[in-house]
Amino acid sequence: MRGIVVAAALGSMVALASGTAFAAPDSGHVTVTPGVGGQQVTITGACPTGATSVVSVSSPVLLGVSSISGTPADFSATAAIQPNAAPKPDYPVTAVCQVGTEKVNVMGTVAVGDTPTDGHVAVSPKTVKAGDPVTVTGACPSTDSKLVNIESAVFEGQSATPDKHASAKSFSAKARIIKDAKDGTFQVDVTCADDHDVLTNFTSAVYTVKGVSPTPPPSAPTTAPATAPSAAAHPQVVVPKGAPHTGTGDPASDSNPLVPGIAIAGLVVMGGGAVAYGMRRRAKAGSGV
Repeated sequence: MRGIVVAAALGSMVALASGTAFAAPDSGHVTVTPGVGGQQVTITGACPTGATSVVSVSSPVLLGVSSISGTPADFSATAAIQPNAAPKPDYPVTAVCQVGTEKVNVMGTVAVGDTPTDGHVAVSPKTVKAGDPVTVTGACPSTDSKLVNIESAVFEGQSATPDKHASAKSFSAKARIIKDAKDGTFQVDVTCADDHDVLTNFTSAVYTVKGVSPTPPPSAPTTAPATAPSAAAHPQVVVPKGAPHTGTGDPASDSNPLVPGIAIAGLVVMGGGAVAYGMRRRAKAGSGV
């Protein structure tokens, strides 16, 4: 009994000297989603009872831990696994919590999987239009046993639906391109997992979307230019020389421009004769003849 008391006292002295105490296993926890090099992971956890803040979260394999959100009893953060991290199931993760005047370390681990060297995925057809269906086929890396999801930015729902016989070793899935997809080249991301739920993400398929060309507006109808009436519409009647012009057989006689001219000339001649006759009568009357 005396030895236990001494050991506890020595432990307290070490904690006070360092300024940091280590929490008991049941007084807080840290959990990190597994991943591979370069992948973003989520960190969640809880500090020991009585903690007033989460000071930091760190790991030798994590980069760029984001601002910690939540409360000491339920906090979260995100980070990225170092791109060249070697596979390992238990990289240490440490959350530092403020409990009274002490900083308490809460320990956890993160599993880093192997970057895949095999596995494949293909999209058919490789060139599609907005709204068209596509088929995704492939296989997960040989180290994986589960197909988790198949995603692409312009798939409806951003994911493809595997058929009922799909497996990590061989899968086929159906998807449809969203109707308002823009022209461009897009990739398919496949996520698989091993027996320990360590995720593997790989991209080895791209496809091209061609937007539907707008229908050109109908062209304005063209009108044919007006044509002069043909000679057949108004046949010309030839009158023999010396013969009187009766207009018989001339369907255009009423509109013949010569007829009004001849009538006017006749009136002028008759008017001139009448004037001359009147002048002669007046001259005779003046002379008394």
